[in-house]
Amino acid sequence: MEQSQRQNMKMVFVLMVSAVFCAIATFVALALIIDRSDTPPPSGEGPILITVAGTPVALYPDSNKTVLLVSEAGTAVAPESGDPAQPTADAAATEVIGATATAIITPTIIPSPIPPTPVPPEVIFTPYVVQPGDSLYRITQIQNTSIDLMALYGIASVDLVAGNTLNLPIANPAYCPGMRPHVVRDQQTVFSIGRIYGSSPQAIAAVNNLDANYTIKTTQVLCIP
Repeated sequence: MEQSQRQNMKMVFVLMVSAVFCAIATFVALALIIDRSDTPPPSGEGPILITVAGTPVALYPDSNKTVLLVSEAGTAVAPESGDPAQPTADAAATEVIGATATAIITPTIIPSPIPPTPVPPEVIFTPYVVQPGDSLYRITQIQNTSIDLMALYGIASVDLVAGNTLNLPIANPAYCPGMRPHVVRDQQTVFSIGRIYGSSPQAIAAVNNLDANYTIKTTQVLCIP
């Protein structure tokens, strides 16, 4: 009889303890529900229901807090709305540009070659009207030419008819800028030409690029310094 009473008392105690725990759990759950109901969920987003230790819990995501994807260049990129795991097209472009070195190629400008200044010809032609009593030698005294130079271009004594116009070859002054042009005549040398103009053979040879023997030829035009 006493043993039965003891068992009944244990059962009553267990039931009382269980009732106390149930009351506490109910109070805590009500407090959580009342506290969550005071904060309205963000517009356009529903709650996420999860279970924690057998108790349903509603989670409301914060749309203002987004995950930032960091590119290789160190640039933070916000994901597209609705798919936090995918970067935007701009983010992908930023990542590619940041990861790839940009090479700046400076074009090489090759200057156009300057054409050489053409060398004026040694001989030019000028019209000459034959005078009564002219001879080839007399013409060489008044024009910068020679008998051999005239013969080279087809002028002979038979062409010296008074009033006749000759296309007379003469030394070109532009061939020797700042100097005096001279047509080499038969039997002349650099030494004899130098005496005529008061110039040294060495100076004449240097200006005209003559060899060591001062070699010249008839009808050649020399520049006399």
